[in-house]
Amino acid sequence: MADKIKRERPPFTILEDAILSDQRIRKHGLLVYWVLCKHADNQAHCFPSIRKIAKEGRMSASTVCAAIEELITNGYIEKQTRSIPGKKEKTSNLYTILYRCSHSDTPCSVDDTPCSPGGKELDPIELDSINKSNVHSKNGFTEYPNSFQTFWAAYPRKEGKKAAFRCWKSKLKQQVQEDTLIQASKNFAKAMAGQDKQFIKLASTFLGPDEHWADFCDDIPEAYKNPDPDQAERDRLMQKAEKTMNSFKKEGVA
Repeated sequence: MADKIKRERPPFTILEDAILSDQRIRKHGLLVYWVLCKHADNQAHCFPSIRKIAKEGRMSASTVCAAIEELITNGYIEKQTRSIPGKKEKTSNLYTILYRCSHSDTPCSVDDTPCSPGGKELDPIELDSINKSNVHSKNGFTEYPNSFQTFWAAYPRKEGKKAAFRCWKSKLKQQVQEDTLIQASKNFAKAMAGQDKQFIKLASTFLGPDEHWADFCDDIPEAYKNPDPDQAERDRLMQKAEKTMNSFKKEGVA
């Protein structure tokens, strides 16, 4: 008899029938759930980054965030923000797969009322209000919600606030969490410390379609932790050369 190959875990991932039959969970939610189950340990815990989930699930970071909130709302996973002891800095998210509803001994079914991980039923008005902004204008001036003001206070370049807020609202509509964007802003500010502001992305670009924020929502990328000390000077010289060439073109020299 051939020797059996010992594996720490099987080379496949099993999904429960309940979530596959649940019409509330859309295709991206299923893919994210699959990725989380794939990385879960024997205690049903895992902590892949948003970027990793997006890569393995073949979707954008914004779609991942929306799918995670969908899974949390319907009682399939829990999310816990982890930080360094004694500090407020977030290090990663810890996800727990809820193979059975946390408030019941029976598996979740398609007839279950949407619930929070703690088992409390969510009021329809409460569900409808999730991630909605309460911004309004007063005396011609825009009043921003506190969550956006926190993001803006941390962001390292204070230009284009209204454009940034439009992008902020767009992310919230995609169900990206406010805390995630705020943490990304703080991490980006640390990465940009000492940089001339002209080389720092506008907040609207940071929150824009290219989703630069997703690179910073868990931690500062390695490339920014050990920056090239001469890069800023090269960027400055390159910009100066571009300005010179533009002036020559205007004068008809080039």
